Amino acid sequence: MALTAALALSGAAAPAARSALPEGDWKPVGGAQRVYSPGGPEQYSYAPSAITDSGHTYYFTCHNATSAVIRDHVFFSQVDSAGATPQRDHFVLAPGAQGSWDATHICDPTVVAADVRYRQNTYHYVMFYLGTDRDNTRNRIGLAVANDLAGPWVKYPEPIVDTPFDDERAWGVGQPSATTIDPRRGEVLLFYSQGGPSETSAWRRHLKLSDLDRPTVGPAVRVSNEGIRGFDGTPDVLHNFDIAYDPPLDRFYTIREQGPYPPDAPNYISSQLEIVSIDGASIWNGGGTWKVEGRITPASTGFPRNHNPGILRNIYGMLPESGLLTAVFTKSRAGDFPDSLWSYDLWQVTGTLQQRD
Repeated sequence: MALTAALALSGAAAPAARSALPEGDWKPVGGAQRVYSPGGPEQYSYAPSAITDSGHTYYFTCHNATSAVIRDHVFFSQVDSAGATPQRDHFVLAPGAQGSWDATHICDPTVVAADVRYRQNTYHYVMFYLGTDRDNTRNRIGLAVANDLAGPWVKYPEPIVDTPFDDERAWGVGQPSATTIDPRRGEVLLFYSQGGPSETSAWRRHLKLSDLDRPTVGPAVRVSNEGIRGFDGTPDVLHNFDIAYDPPLDRFYTIREQGPYPPDAPNYISSQLEIVSIDGASIWNGGGTWKVEGRITPASTGFPRNHNPGILRNIYGMLPESGLLTAVFTKSRAGDFPDSLWSYDLWQVTGTLQQRD
């Protein structure tokens, strides 16, 4: 879900004269391809968790289940060829019952492999998601487990990461992205956005979930914002990002929405995306500076809005092939809400990477 409420209070810079910025080493090979569209009119699909595994490609997305009804569910789709009809396409997680903490929307899924034991059953996959019982405030991060990517998924009853803010008008925590540390021990590194009364920021936690009846949720460690700038050269905020690890290079690669946001409708989603990277030690230590790898812009896609992105990853949250990154992003036409919302679908573009110093 969008972080517009928090960004309005974050001190993010207003648009200024555009300045030259380094383009980085990510070199797209060919143009963008559509990879998934919702099944009917007045439906949307965005914020993908894209997975390649054993020759198949899967997308978990934020998707409405009923045409013209804006209520976020998590959908699972298997689409092995770009532009093809999905082999499987159905929702796997719905908002909770009335009165539950995630009763209104669930969105922004991220899925990794990790062995988890919960209520005397063993599961092999973990999904983190944003949930809320409001509209776009008091967001929290939930968790579900499964033995098949297509489901059934079993929800953990409480948020695994709660909002740290007493102010119920604050955006909270959400937009999770995860990588597996040790699948056999259920160890996961969870990243997420946090929006409060004064700023928006990125955080990570080390989770040990092998015994989900008694999970260990490590302390919140702030992720560096150094090197994060808007396309106009002004300071920007790391949020609404997906992350993947490349073990041979020991680097974390991130795709993020890049500001400033456009002044015309819809002004709550980005026009362009940026791919950045940072060394592994900086993620663990909480410091370091992000390096620009490349950008996805209206000029390169032909779309006025390119937003809510993901990275095609293997089941452990890693790049499937070192030095090669496929960006999966949401496109939108310009125009007023909700007409622009019905144009949300998924596109991808692949590019090569070079090792950064």
